[in-house]
Amino acid sequence: MKNAILVFAVLSISIFACKKNHNTVTAPPPTTTPTGKIDDDYGCISRLVTTPKDIIVKPDDYIYAQQLLQSGNIDQSNFKILSVRYDTFKNYNNQIKHEVIIFEQQFINNLPLLNIEGEYVFMDGLFDWTGGKFATSCSLDTIPALRLTQVRKLYVTALAASNSPAYLKTYKDSCLVAEFGYYDINSGTVNHTINFVKAWHVYPINSGLPTAYFNDNGTLLWFANGIVN
Repeated sequence: MKNAILVFAVLSISIFACKKNHNTVTAPPPTTTPTGKIDDDYGCISRLVTTPKDIIVKPDDYIYAQQLLQSGNIDQSNFKILSVRYDTFKNYNNQIKHEVIIFEQQFINNLPLLNIEGEYVFMDGLFDWTGGKFATSCSLDTIPALRLTQVRKLYVTALAASNSPAYLKTYKDSCLVAEFGYYDINSGTVNHTINFVKAWHVYPINSGLPTAYFNDNGTLLWFANGIVN
């Protein structure tokens, strides 16, 4: 499963859990450039701009998560909390343990990392370990090459290629949301080296699915139509 893609669905990626069960459209290599001119679609689309300061979890969860992170001296200046998970279990010594996992989206150059997420695990109120993937830097610029009208055209084209006529009919005229950021094209491989491209995450404004990620050169990176096999 490409964990990071989960993170950054509508207002983050966590809404699209278990997306490996959705039908996907296989993309051409993400470093290639589409053949011909990318057309425009002047239907409804808006750009979503998010920051690490955005609060998208319950206030009580946010406050408690911040307290834990501060107690562990974990810098939060470039991270947004996506979700907080609580668990209570007995360990191998039959001791009751209380675990809190804080899932976060990282920002670099003030842009979100669209398909990778990190997590901090606390046990009984103390920092225990980290999971997921964190990046240290990105040398790419922050200026998109595609216009929003082109991004919309790419999305509708991906809908048409998904072999879901009902979805095409339902969503091709919907208002869309597009978020610009960095996408790790190596995500999902074991012990991989991060390789960023500039990219767009696109989905209907009132629904997390169908969701698509496009390289800023116009290439489809990943698409899910929301139909569970």
